[in-house]
Amino acid sequence: TVNVPANARALIELPSPGGAVVTEGGIPVSQAKGVAKRSEVGGRPTYEVGAGHYEFDCAERSGRN
Repeated sequence: TVNVPANARALIELPSPGGAVVTEGGIPVSQAKGVAKRSEVGGRPTYEVGAGHYEFDCAERSGRN
């Protein structure tokens, strides 16, 4: 959980395992409003967000097909 105050922006680095599915508010982070991926170093993605409340989750992909 991340809270960013009004008139502010934040960079958030997530400790996600390589290939993890990242969600914000229960939806894929790529579709989350106000969330932009900025980089990924060592399997740890960094996102930029504006003011607001965010609920990130990182889950390993299922190996099942």
